[in-house]
Amino acid sequence: MTLKNNNTNTAQPVQQRLDREVLLHRMLNRIRQSLDLEEILTATAAEIRSLLGTDRVMVYQFNPDNSGKVIAESINENRLPSLKGLNFPADDIPERARERFTKERVCSIVDVAKQQIGVSSREYASHESGEVGNSIRYRPVDECHLTYLRAMGINSSVVVPILHHQELWGLVVSHHVETRPISEDDLQLVQLLADQVSIAIAQATLLQATQQKQAREATINQVAALLHAQPSIEVQAALEATITALNGCGGRLYIGAKHNSMMGNLESSQSQLFTSGEQPLPVKSEFCDILEEHPLWKDWLETANSSLNLEQSHAGSVWAITDIYKPIDINCFTPDFRPTRIRSLLVMSLFYRQQNLGYLTIFRNEIETETLWAGRFNSNLKQLLPRQSFEAWRERKTGQAQDWKPEEIEMARAIGKHFSMAIEQYLLYKEVNSLNANLEQQVQERT
Repeated sequence: MTLKNNNTNTAQPVQQRLDREVLLHRMLNRIRQSLDLEEILTATAAEIRSLLGTDRVMVYQFNPDNSGKVIAESINENRLPSLKGLNFPADDIPERARERFTKERVCSIVDVAKQQIGVSSREYASHESGEVGNSIRYRPVDECHLTYLRAMGINSSVVVPILHHQELWGLVVSHHVETRPISEDDLQLVQLLADQVSIAIAQATLLQATQQKQAREATINQVAALLHAQPSIEVQAALEATITALNGCGGRLYIGAKHNSMMGNLESSQSQLFTSGEQPLPVKSEFCDILEEHPLWKDWLETANSSLNLEQSHAGSVWAITDIYKPIDINCFTPDFRPTRIRSLLVMSLFYRQQNLGYLTIFRNEIETETLWAGRFNSNLKQLLPRQSFEAWRERKTGQAQDWKPEEIEMARAIGKHFSMAIEQYLLYKEVNSLNANLEQQVQERT
């Protein structure tokens, strides 16, 4: 009888190990077979919840400002409300905790009933035992943390970090309504699954970057075709395509009046302005009504251009202004933008053979943002006390400026080079036609 019990007890851990290996193998196959990150994260949350037998498992992603959002979730029969799509402020996870998640790869287990928090660090385990594993150390948990979990209706929580390129990308969070003990083996398997999620994130990020790069190259080729491939230069169509590619509300192409002749013609061509979409009001000046010809506008661009080295200046400079009402240099022009919703500005100088041909400018409207937060709080004040409610709260902000992303600026610089070459050809074509017309007129007069 005793022998039978020993066999049963031995078989149980073996079966558990087999189940864990099957689970890990299943997740590896899913990551290899799918490049859809959302699908992988949703499946991971479901697998971990099934493994731990808890009421809710969610994947939480950090934003650049250290706030975060629940992007994947699995819930057991509605025992807890859904948090998917809700945002949490940066104060919910203190900076010290984020540092430990990143540097020490700390995992935490909180037992609200016992008022204890168990901390497991791979770094600690490797130093203490010489092997990579888990060693859970328990200590009293802060009352603020307990209040936070009680407000959510949670008595047991597990938090495991997700790292991407050695940076804290997000967290795997498990919640349970009742007290739920978590073994070291369970925690270790969740850590392994979080590591596999890191691989999936790397694959998805690489794929997304490749697709975005291909889309940008296709856009650049489209604009180049309008400027070079057609029998005549499609300046207006190229301008409209550029505005669309840079998510603008309007834009303008200014071709300067001064153009040094290569064929002995001392006459200077007149300036030209092509516009599309929303535009600022014409400037009020005794000299001109074109923004690019205003003396103060020229001074601003020349001052900004002088701060760059000669090589970069001739390659084509790009000035990206997120909010036109903040730089002091262009405050004199803001009244011309006030009646419009234009808020952001991108100006590209067009150079060819060390000669400034003009400027390509793209406008962006201000936008209204809406964020769905988990519980009402004041985003302008630091959270000193945990919130008592986590019901969804919509925060709307109007008049928000849109940032210019580095990849957008690089695409704008590439498009600007094609505009520079096309404008040079365009001006040369006009000059040749003008010269031919003059020669023909002289021949007719002599005849």
